[in-house]
Amino acid sequence: MLKKITKVYANHGVPIECDIYTVAEPLPDAPVALFFHAGALSGWGRDCVPPWLAQTCYRQKWPLISASYRLMPQTGTDGLVEDITAAYDFAQNWDCRGDGKKRRVIVFGASAGFFLASYLGRTASPPPLALFSVAGINSFTHPFYSSSTLVTPEPTPDAAVEAALTGPLVVGRSIPNGHDGAAVFRTSALLDNGARDPGFTPEVVADTRSEEEKQHWDARALLYRYLIHKNRWPAMTAAMDGGREWKTWPAERKEKWPPTVIFHGSGDSAVPLAVSEGLRDVMGEGRVSLFVAEGQDHLFERAMFLEDDEPGMDAVRDAVAKLVEVVKSA
Repeated sequence: MLKKITKVYANHGVPIECDIYTVAEPLPDAPVALFFHAGALSGWGRDCVPPWLAQTCYRQKWPLISASYRLMPQTGTDGLVEDITAAYDFAQNWDCRGDGKKRRVIVFGASAGFFLASYLGRTASPPPLALFSVAGINSFTHPFYSSSTLVTPEPTPDAAVEAALTGPLVVGRSIPNGHDGAAVFRTSALLDNGARDPGFTPEVVADTRSEEEKQHWDARALLYRYLIHKNRWPAMTAAMDGGREWKTWPAERKEKWPPTVIFHGSGDSAVPLAVSEGLRDVMGEGRVSLFVAEGQDHLFERAMFLEDDEPGMDAVRDAVAKLVEVVKSA
């Protein structure tokens, strides 16, 4: 049976928590899956875990750690690095046997969460066992982020995002009942064998936020596209962005890049497929495996289960199978 444990993994002026999804008695030598949630580095929360990801880790007996982090723009890249480095260290040491041997870590990232994963792929020691991208942003150097791209029908007014730009520093959190169809994951959604429980109905939670809180989080939901149009993402993330140097790496440096598995929708309007293709082209198909969900938009699978017979899920299942193959051969 899958259970959920919540722990404080770091305190950087505020306590920063993670949720650990694990079986009652996890295998001591199993790798750990560390997940960084979607939300453009400026929103969402750690409980927005895609059900198919929880299923994958449960079936493979990989403890799944979904980590919160402080959100941009208030935290800046230094704060993000501090948080994700602490999360990686926590994952390495989670439920170890006390023999000094750390766990191997598979780092997952959804959308901008993969920007954090790719940073660890470039800097962590020891490096991750593998990386897994869910339509992820590996770099903000693609022209999409510096061409005044208008993703919304009309430009977002400055006043609409003011509460997010000028508000206090916060740790990621999910709004009641999820974001854009990405519902909060519940362990009761799975049967003991890891299959989807056909009788599960998501609980509807009352929204008890104040009007000020709602305004703040509604503004955060607009930030990603607003900052794309303003061409601000490249400068905001430059200190962490490996895409500024990858093309100059010699072959031996690229060969040290962790094995990476990606799936991405060809119809993604929020993060172009070309962003993932760029990482594959730089690192080579021997290091990066890309699976394309034809016609699918951004995070199309965010509320789906492995057995769902929906468009694009074959690409998800193929990517998961490739990751399992990579981990078993490591």
